[in-house]
Amino acid sequence: LEVTSHGIALKRVAGLSFALGALTNLVPDEHLDFHGTAEHYLRTKARFFDMLEPGAPLVVNRDDRHVRELVGEAGLDRVRPIVGVSSNGDAGADVVVGGLRTDATGSVFALEIRKPLPLVGGGELPAGAIPLVLPVLGIHQVANAALAAVVALLAGGAPAGITESVAEQAPIRRRMEVVRQAAPAILDDTVGNPRSLDAVFATVGAIPHQALRVAFGIRGARGPAINRRLAAALARAVRSATRPVRLVVTA
Repeated sequence: LEVTSHGIALKRVAGLSFALGALTNLVPDEHLDFHGTAEHYLRTKARFFDMLEPGAPLVVNRDDRHVRELVGEAGLDRVRPIVGVSSNGDAGADVVVGGLRTDATGSVFALEIRKPLPLVGGGELPAGAIPLVLPVLGIHQVANAALAAVVALLAGGAPAGITESVAEQAPIRRRMEVVRQAAPAILDDTVGNPRSLDAVFATVGAIPHQALRVAFGIRGARGPAINRRLAAALARAVRSATRPVRLVVTA
């Protein structure tokens, strides 16, 4: 179940409790049209911790600074197991993505479990490596798949079954969707924050191409702060591109 900040604030998940939780990423200025301030957004997200059962493990994205800070400020490591997952080789992570190879067809990598991890209901998941093949375009999709795989493992999923399930994942509409494979190749993604935009361009950069044409639509209702950060991300992408780029921005 995805528990959004909107869902918490509007009490759509009131009364629920969870035996296992996960925190993927936090973008404080993405929903200012609803929350008003970044502080309110973060406080609202932190209310999810109160919905976890006593001792329930929490899987977190170690590569997200805001996630690390929110978990640290809440002192969660004193009351429940915190399992950190990193796709960037974070030295403090319990699970890391290793041997990553990616191209236009997807990614191949290993989920490296550095130490035994607590299973829901008791017992431990032993350290080791689990091979994964993700047939979905996008480097950022690797981070999502790694986090989801760890959640499934802690919930009691068999490693072989998780490997099979990840390999069978179908592309999601408008999430690095390959609309056209033949030249010119056309990709569609509904990026909502600068980090996602950076990931899109990182993925595109790994695919051989002669030129890049970008059509970017601004959703103005989300406020000027997020749009300034998106504009900065677009500027970085254009400056660092190794091939000609033509950018069209619409509102």
